[in-house]
Amino acid sequence: MEELKSKVRKKGLDLGMDLVGFTDLSRLINAPKRFQATDYLPTAKSVIVVGCHFPEGSVENWVKSPSSYQYYGYALINKELGRACLHISKLVEKEGYRCFPIVPTGHSKDWDHKKQLGEFSHRHAAVAAGLGEFGYNRLVITPQFGNRIRFCSIITDAPFEPDPMYDGPALCDRCKKCIKACPGDCLDESKLVECQIGERKYEYTTLYHFKCFYHLLGLGPKTGAGIDIKGPKKKGELSQLGFLKRYIKAFILRFQKYQYISRQQNAVDWFEFCGRCLHVCNRPLK
Repeated sequence: MEELKSKVRKKGLDLGMDLVGFTDLSRLINAPKRFQATDYLPTAKSVIVVGCHFPEGSVENWVKSPSSYQYYGYALINKELGRACLHISKLVEKEGYRCFPIVPTGHSKDWDHKKQLGEFSHRHAAVAAGLGEFGYNRLVITPQFGNRIRFCSIITDAPFEPDPMYDGPALCDRCKKCIKACPGDCLDESKLVECQIGERKYEYTTLYHFKCFYHLLGLGPKTGAGIDIKGPKKKGELSQLGFLKRYIKAFILRFQKYQYISRQQNAVDWFEFCGRCLHVCNRPLK
């Protein structure tokens, strides 16, 4: 299997990926039930994770041009991740194994709309594959690229040996820039979440998913869309009724701009506004 593992790693790098890692399923036992690999491939034994770093300048100039980050840091990079997973899957299946490549970003048919969860956690898989560790903002921080990287996973019944988990210096020092920068106050450090991957335990903030989604659509202020319909003042999750009221308000008060950005999102296979927790994070310090 080591020879095939080397071929997979080389294939990923040749396809433009910056990181390639492997984990077995034992490290993901304590991941949320929705994220179990055997739900999709009953014979699964391991997960291949690829990571693609996006241009630093797109993040650093987000305020001046959110479009560059939206396209190169989200929309296009998801296609590149999917392309890499497709060709790696074909390589592994030629060796007689089955693969189930996960879609890089959540699609509505496979999405848990109430909990705002996709069909598999690339973040948990990336940490299990030794590519980094969880930051306070729930994103994976890597020693090479910080959290300016996106991941995608391939579930397979090929019995790959897992890579060592990251065990170096702490990559997050809880500077709380992410919490301060969040325009929707979506990260709550009064309710920390514990997560165990393999033998290691991680702790990060609670995310109000639906409120975060509201800002990813560009409806809230300071998201880059310029629609600027304020969210609720009280800390906590945004209700569906509250979301609907603000959605209608955005549609009426910013009709022309909202129509433009919503169609633009569809035209490029969807991209997100905001991402401020990612933009402001410069950990690990170099």
